[in-house]
Amino acid sequence: EVKFRKGLPELFQLPVVFKELEPQDDYWVKEEVIGVASVGEKKGLILDAFYDDSFRLSILNDQSLYAINKELRFDLPELQKVTESQIRKSTIQYVSVEYKEGYYLKFYRRIDTDPNPDYELNHWLTKENDLDSVPDLLGGIFYKHKHFNISLATIQELVNHQGYGWDYVVDTLKRVIEGVTVNPLDLAAVTPNYSVYDEIKYEDLPDLLKSVIEPNFVEKIEMMANRTAQIHLALTNADGKNAPLFEPELVSLHYQRSLFSALKALVRTSFTALKNQKHLLSSADQKVAEQVLSHENDLLTFFKRIYKHKFGASKIRIHGNLH
Repeated sequence: EVKFRKGLPELFQLPVVFKELEPQDDYWVKEEVIGVASVGEKKGLILDAFYDDSFRLSILNDQSLYAINKELRFDLPELQKVTESQIRKSTIQYVSVEYKEGYYLKFYRRIDTDPNPDYELNHWLTKENDLDSVPDLLGGIFYKHKHFNISLATIQELVNHQGYGWDYVVDTLKRVIEGVTVNPLDLAAVTPNYSVYDEIKYEDLPDLLKSVIEPNFVEKIEMMANRTAQIHLALTNADGKNAPLFEPELVSLHYQRSLFSALKALVRTSFTALKNQKHLLSSADQKVAEQVLSHENDLLTFFKRIYKHKFGASKIRIHGNLH
């Protein structure tokens, strides 16, 4: 349990290994090093276990090693023995591992006593809806206690790829920005004659705009939009009898008012911060800040439109950010 100066405490899990210190170890620059420790006569390093290849392999190969803890449950089919692995991503939320044999392990660093929505969503989309665009869920690792069932990790089918969609989009946009920085566009020549709600094909864009946006990028974005729509449809089709946790909920006027309250709090916080930091700005920027601050009430009045009429809509289960 980790306690913070602000907010509520949270639960984290961090498997560790002990490695005897070698004279040539430059451990100060290694991100996996947690600290230095002594075990008997041996001096060594306490490491994040996921940076140890033998540990990563043992999770899927030697489940019996962990059977000593009867509260630790591996809900997995019989898997092929794994021989090679690599860390794909490591964040405060999770660490992901790819295995050569075609498995993808997502180990949650931040955990909760409530059911893990990531596991629930993957189970619903692949087992209940058989959605081909979502990697098949093979199983999970759980810490089962009499009072709760914590999701520690999920194991999915590994999809061959050349990178992540998020990184691809960010890199592409960087290239676009670099391109227009070197060769500025004539905005009058690229400003389209239609609204953002119109369906526009790539070939209908102005030639100057097409010169900085790759057609392959547009195709990838279209594919991502279709995949997201498929997920939304699957979540919309849930019913209360078979999937009460995924049943869509009607938007109520109370919910609309709660949205306004959240926006109001955001406006108050942001405008207060601007007021307090305004003196740090240049004289020209202070004038701009004063103009912004003068519109605080106008902004709140605009946001009140969110509960002026009841929405005829439903809310679906939140699916996360897809990366």
